[in-house]
Amino acid sequence: MNKLKDELDPENQHPLILLAKNLSSNDSEVVADVSLYCLSPQKYFDNIDEDIRECCSIESPNDIRPAQVLVTALHKNAHLVIADNRSEPIEVLSSLNKLSKGGLEKSNLYLALEEFFAKAPYGFGSYLNGVTHSPTTFDCAKSVGLQLLAIDDDSDAILLFFCRESEKEKIVSLSKEAKINLYSK
Repeated sequence: MNKLKDELDPENQHPLILLAKNLSSNDSEVVADVSLYCLSPQKYFDNIDEDIRECCSIESPNDIRPAQVLVTALHKNAHLVIADNRSEPIEVLSSLNKLSKGGLEKSNLYLALEEFFAKAPYGFGSYLNGVTHSPTTFDCAKSVGLQLLAIDDDSDAILLFFCRESEKEKIVSLSKEAKINLYSK
């Protein structure tokens, strides 16, 4: 049977492609990038910019991890916020609000979170990993029907995205099938 036809049939699609579709609201550019990797890792490798290959120590298609492919496609098409432990919390919150298309600021918790983050003494990662404050970014997202999740790509980066609360189980299941580790609260 035709491999391409099988991969394009929704029932036979690679879990990574299905996950990309769900996380990007079926963004054709995200799906195309992830599909290229799933269908032909060599062609995907050939399309990687030389600087990225060097920076990420990618010398062959075998060095490419599925999480890298997903994160690159989502970030390139504005479906993911990348932060780190030192990122200014107020800037990350602003980026998350933009990612949610203004949904976070509709929360009655947003203003308190914004005021807290404007004066926050630590980087954003500290507030995900133990420094206690209220409300949290997770609380704010949940109050507007969203779940804040992060992709674990084995780096120090914090790779954040939203899904609707009603879709969380599906996203978690797809990520397990695609061998993508997620962090959620």
